Amino acid sequence: MNALSLRAERAAIVRELRILATSTKPSDAALWKELDEKQERLRQQIQELETVRPEMEILNGPIADQDTADPLPYTAELPCLLRGSFYRFAKCDPSFYAIGKIAKNGWREALDIAMPDAWKEYLSASPVPTHFGLAYTGPFFIRCDHGCSHGNDSHATASICSGSDFRPGSVFRRSERQIQEAGFVFVWIGVGKDALDTAYGSLVEIGIAHTLGKPILLAHHPRANVRDFWFAIETASAVVCAESPLSALGMPHSDRSRR
Repeated sequence: MNALSLRAERAAIVRELRILATSTKPSDAALWKELDEKQERLRQQIQELETVRPEMEILNGPIADQDTADPLPYTAELPCLLRGSFYRFAKCDPSFYAIGKIAKNGWREALDIAMPDAWKEYLSASPVPTHFGLAYTGPFFIRCDHGCSHGNDSHATASICSGSDFRPGSVFRRSERQIQEAGFVFVWIGVGKDALDTAYGSLVEIGIAHTLGKPILLAHHPRANVRDFWFAIETASAVVCAESPLSALGMPHSDRSRR
């Protein structure tokens, strides 16, 4: 079989997996596992077929390396559930901790969360409701129009403008407690300034959430490079590909509303 026919077969399986992901029947869970293993085998076959062969390079000249980072079939509609299910999210409290790169005008702006202006306010920040029905437990960071609290290795909690008294231990313990307070954890792997490449604290946060047994919804942009994060991806209860964090966050929440 050629890669195109394998992709079509895998796309049909992915669509069936999306339907099964909303089921709570034990028999469907077993079927989901079987189909997930099948689509993974198909993905590997597709990758092998699309790998550049040396003899082709000799006949046709240099060929650019195939980019196989995107695991989606061509027919996938976004947002799309790639693996896992939303079962655990239907059972947890509707609140989340948002893991991912913290940057000026970054992806969290879409969440429309009022961030503290100074260190004292940061220390007293508590979970807040969002416009899309979930409560946001953290992380909070010091808001600064100049962006001086970003990019200084402080989890955006040290601001020259506000004269904050940055204490790493306090920041870590607050984040740890906010993860514990959350019903689930949301991880966003974006592109550009929202890429996870330099968000070193995010990997620790994922580890904390996993240790605490929190459901983890890991979502990535279709153009994001997720190859280096395979270890973290293994902790996720569900992996989603979406063009925006809000559309990814809405998937388990809309499934909850239908129940």
